[in-house]
Amino acid sequence: MKVEVDFSAIKEKINYALNNTYTRRAINNEFARMCNPYVPMKEGVLSQSVRVLDDGLYYPGPYAHYMYIGQIYGPNFPIIQDGMIVGWRSPKGKGSKHPTGRPIHYSTERHPLASKEWDKAMMRDKGEEFANTVGLLLMRSIHKWQIKIKP
Repeated sequence: MKVEVDFSAIKEKINYALNNTYTRRAINNEFARMCNPYVPMKEGVLSQSVRVLDDGLYYPGPYAHYMYIGQIYGPNFPIIQDGMIVGWRSPKGKGSKHPTGRPIHYSTERHPLASKEWDKAMMRDKGEEFANTVGLLLMRSIHKWQIKIKP
Protein backbone atom coordinates (compact mmCIF):
# COMPACT_ATOMS: atom_id res chain seq x y z
CA MET A 1 0.00 0.00 0.00
CA LYS A 2 1.34 3.41 -0.94
CA VAL A 3 0.15 6.64 0.70
CA GLU A 4 1.00 10.06 -0.67
CA VAL A 5 0.54 13.20 1.35
CA ASP A 6 0.41 16.59 -0.32
CA PHE A 7 1.51 19.32 2.07
CA SER A 8 1.36 22.11 -0.52
CA ALA A 9 -2.02 23.37 0.74
CA ILE A 10 -0.75 23.55 4.32
CA LYS A 11 2.42 25.32 3.19
CA GLU A 12 0.32 27.80 1.25
CA LYS A 13 -1.80 28.59 4.31
CA ILE A 14 1.26 28.98 6.56
CA ASN A 15 2.88 31.30 4.01
CA TYR A 16 -0.32 33.33 3.91
CA ALA A 17 -0.33 33.58 7.71
CA LEU A 18 3.35 34.57 7.77
CA ASN A 19 2.73 37.28 5.21
CA ASN A 20 -0.16 38.67 7.23
CA THR A 21 0.87 41.90 9.00
CA TYR A 22 -1.15 41.09 12.12
CA THR A 23 0.56 37.70 12.50
CA ARG A 24 4.05 39.06 11.89
CA ARG A 25 3.49 41.77 14.49
CA ALA A 26 2.19 39.21 16.98
CA ILE A 27 5.29 37.05 16.43
CA ASN A 28 7.59 40.07 16.76
CA ASN A 29 5.79 41.21 19.93
CA GLU A 30 6.32 37.79 21.44
CA PHE A 31 9.99 37.84 20.40
CA ALA A 32 10.43 41.27 22.05
CA ARG A 33 8.71 40.05 25.22
CA MET A 34 10.93 36.98 25.44
CA CYS A 35 14.10 39.00 24.69
CA ASN A 36 13.36 41.68 27.29
CA PRO A 37 15.02 39.92 30.28
CA TYR A 38 18.21 39.62 28.20
CA VAL A 39 18.34 43.30 27.19
CA PRO A 40 20.83 45.24 29.36
CA MET A 41 19.00 47.48 31.78
CA LYS A 42 20.36 50.15 34.03
CA GLU A 43 17.63 52.77 33.81
CA GLY A 44 15.39 50.94 31.34
CA VAL A 45 15.69 53.26 28.37
CA LEU A 46 16.91 50.58 25.94
CA SER A 47 14.55 47.77 26.93
CA GLN A 48 11.53 50.07 27.20
CA SER A 49 12.10 51.85 23.89
CA VAL A 50 12.03 48.81 21.61
CA ARG A 51 9.80 49.33 18.59
CA VAL A 52 8.03 46.30 17.19
CA LEU A 53 7.86 46.53 13.40
CA ASP A 54 6.27 44.30 10.78
CA ASP A 55 9.65 42.85 9.87
CA GLY A 56 11.54 42.86 13.18
CA LEU A 57 12.50 44.89 16.22
CA TYR A 58 14.22 48.25 16.41
CA TYR A 59 16.11 49.46 19.46
CA PRO A 60 16.63 53.22 19.00
CA GLY A 61 19.28 55.34 20.60
CA PRO A 62 22.88 56.15 19.88
CA TYR A 63 24.18 53.43 22.19
CA ALA A 64 21.91 50.50 21.22
CA HIS A 65 24.48 49.19 18.72
CA TYR A 66 27.31 49.29 21.26
CA MET A 67 25.21 47.56 23.91
CA TYR A 68 24.23 44.85 21.41
CA ILE A 69 27.81 44.27 20.26
CA GLY A 70 28.97 44.21 23.89
CA GLN A 71 32.18 46.08 23.30
CA ILE A 72 33.28 49.49 24.52
CA TYR A 73 33.85 51.95 21.70
CA GLY A 74 36.11 54.96 22.09
CA PRO A 75 37.77 57.37 22.39
CA ASN A 76 36.26 57.92 25.82
CA PHE A 77 36.90 60.84 28.12
CA PRO A 78 35.88 60.88 31.79
CA ILE A 79 33.02 62.96 33.12
CA ILE A 80 34.19 64.28 36.47
CA GLN A 81 31.96 65.69 39.20
CA ASP A 82 33.24 66.64 42.65
CA GLY A 83 36.59 65.05 41.82
CA MET A 84 35.06 61.66 40.96
CA ILE A 85 34.51 59.93 37.62
CA VAL A 86 30.74 59.60 37.16
CA GLY A 87 30.69 58.48 33.54
CA TRP A 88 32.33 58.59 30.16
CA ARG A 89 31.67 60.41 26.91
CA SER A 90 33.01 60.57 23.40
CA PRO A 91 32.90 64.21 22.35
CA LYS A 92 32.35 65.20 18.75
CA GLY A 93 35.42 66.20 16.81
CA LYS A 94 37.76 63.93 18.76
CA GLY A 95 37.96 61.22 16.11
CA SER A 96 35.63 58.49 14.97
CA LYS A 97 34.55 55.82 17.39
CA HIS A 98 36.16 52.42 17.11
CA PRO A 99 36.08 49.19 19.13
CA THR A 100 38.51 49.22 22.04
CA GLY A 101 38.55 45.46 22.57
CA ARG A 102 37.21 45.90 26.11
CA PRO A 103 33.93 44.14 26.90
CA ILE A 104 30.97 45.94 28.39
CA HIS A 105 30.12 44.65 31.85
CA TYR A 106 26.35 44.60 32.12
CA SER A 107 24.52 45.17 35.36
CA THR A 108 22.39 42.16 36.23
CA GLU A 109 20.61 43.89 39.09
CA ARG A 110 17.37 44.55 37.19
CA HIS A 111 17.78 42.05 34.34
CA PRO A 112 19.76 39.06 35.66
CA LEU A 113 20.05 37.56 32.15
CA ALA A 114 21.37 40.78 30.52
CA SER A 115 23.91 40.07 27.80
CA LYS A 116 25.22 41.19 24.47
CA GLU A 117 23.40 39.86 21.41
CA TRP A 118 20.32 39.39 23.57
CA ASP A 119 18.29 37.88 20.73
CA LYS A 120 20.78 35.06 20.29
CA ALA A 121 21.06 34.52 24.05
CA MET A 122 17.27 34.24 24.33
CA MET A 123 17.10 31.79 21.42
CA ARG A 124 19.82 29.61 23.01
CA ASP A 125 17.81 29.45 26.23
CA LYS A 126 14.23 29.57 24.97
CA GLY A 127 14.33 28.83 21.25
CA GLU A 128 12.05 25.82 21.52
CA GLU A 129 9.52 27.77 23.58
CA PHE A 130 9.58 30.57 21.00
CA ALA A 131 9.14 28.11 18.12
CA ASN A 132 6.13 26.56 19.88
CA THR A 133 4.64 30.02 20.41
CA VAL A 134 5.14 30.88 16.73
CA GLY A 135 3.34 27.65 15.83
CA LEU A 136 0.39 28.61 18.04
CA LEU A 137 0.28 32.12 16.60
CA LEU A 138 0.27 30.72 13.07
CA MET A 139 -2.55 28.33 13.91
CA ARG A 140 -4.55 31.18 15.50
CA SER A 141 -3.97 33.28 12.39
CA ILE A 142 -5.12 30.48 10.12
CA HIS A 143 -8.21 30.01 12.30
CA LYS A 144 -8.91 33.76 12.64
CA TRP A 145 -8.85 34.34 8.93
CA GLN A 146 -10.93 31.20 8.50
CA ILE A 147 -8.44 29.59 6.22
CA LYS A 148 -9.63 26.07 5.62
CA ILE A 149 -6.99 23.38 5.43
CA LYS A 150 -8.32 20.64 3.22
CA PRO A 151 -6.90 17.13 3.40
